[in-house]
This record gives sequence, C-alpha cells and structure tokens, in this order.
Amino acid sequence: MKDSIDFCIARIKQLHADAWHTPEYLAEVAFLYDHIVKTGTHEPIIDMGMKLMFPFAQVGDMVETAMSLGYISAPKKGTWGGKITKQSLKILGLAPSVKRKTRIDSFNCPNCGAKALKRIVYGMPDDNFDFKKNIVGGCIPQAEDVGCKSCEWVGFRRQFEV
Repeated sequence: MKDSIDFCIARIKQLHADAWHTPEYLAEVAFLYDHIVKTGTHEPIIDMGMKLMFPFAQVGDMVETAMSLGYISAPKKGTWGGKITKQSLKILGLAPSVKRKTRIDSFNCPNCGAKALKRIVYGMPDDNFDFKKNIVGGCIPQAEDVGCKSCEWVGFRRQFEV
C-alpha cells in the first residue's frame, strides 16, 4: 500500500503544474484523501498538505473541487472526511467494470418474433411460483435456459448476449 501512496503523491505532483483540473488528477487527489481519512486522522487536509508539501489552503481547494465534482463523497455525520467514489476508482482502473445482463424479456423470440421470452425453471414449483416471469421446464434439468411463452421455443440465453 505504501508504494501505491508514494506513486499517488508523485503523480499528483507531476500533474499539478499542467493538468490540475483533469479527471485523472482529481481521482488521484481522491485516492490520497481517502487513504488519509482511513488512517483515522481528524485533520485530513493538514495531513495531506504535509505529505504533498503543498500549502494547506491549496490542498483544501483541491479536495473541495474533487468533492464538488463527485470524486469524493461528502463526509457523513460523525466522520472526519468523505470516501472515494466509484467514479474515481474507475478512472484509476481500480474498480471492475460490471456489465449488467439485459433482461431476457426484452429480446424477441427467434422462432415467432414475440417478446415472450422467459427463464426456464426446472423442478417442482412451490406455491409462490410466478408463472408470469418463468416457464416450468419439467422435473429433469435440460441445457436450455430460456423459452418462449407464445410458441414454446426453447434455447440458450448466451445466443442473445453480444
């Protein structure tokens, strides 16, 4: 962790002269600020200024800019500082990008063209089973995982993923 903090400090100093309002710079500021807040300090701006060897007022402006643009969350009641946001982590390449699956009922059936695709659930349904959202596939599990309510076509979800 010490290496990443040293790298962060060096990068802030490098970017400070030319690009102090760029997303990369503000994300680095957020990373360092978050690290300092997590140490439990009651004065994160002063500690950050001492690490960077920048005037405290300038560090306060840097943190205020990062906070106002969403790189650092606002401090919650009872805490001494905000936290780094997902936006900053993405810029720094530290947050895994999560690709959400598209809902299966938004695709058209390849057989009949209807928007009636549903997930196939195998086994005995219980009393609360939602027949509108799912298709009962029978007792013996099969490889197919989606089906059409209109024409009874069955297939695989992966053929709809890009």
